[in-house]
Amino acid sequence: MIYGGENSEVFLGCLNCDKFHKESIWNTMGDFGSVFGQFSIWNKFREYGGQMGNYSPFNQFSKKPPILVDSKGNKYGYFSVDSFYKQSTDLKLAIYIIENWEVISEDVNSAYIDIFE
Repeated sequence: MIYGGENSEVFLGCLNCDKFHKESIWNTMGDFGSVFGQFSIWNKFREYGGQMGNYSPFNQFSKKPPILVDSKGNKYGYFSVDSFYKQSTDLKLAIYIIENWEVISEDVNSAYIDIFE
């Protein structure tokens, strides 16, 4: 799960859920996978996505990038394009997304197929 915002209190979707799950960042028809979703990391024009979003994993200057947490509350590090950010994640999927976010955000569905299928 991805949480962002000032105190990591805003749910931003599920990183590894399938593309049909309503909370998945891969569900392009859902709130978290749509390029238009208010809380979507793929929305380049909101605060949780793109290079300029204050809480975006893709903003190298973000002082508060999202954090990855599992359903039991275990933390997996910060989800940030800034690899020097304290306690950055080492999850392979998250790193792949960070390295390829611009291409992925252009066609989330195709990226899902490439990654998971």
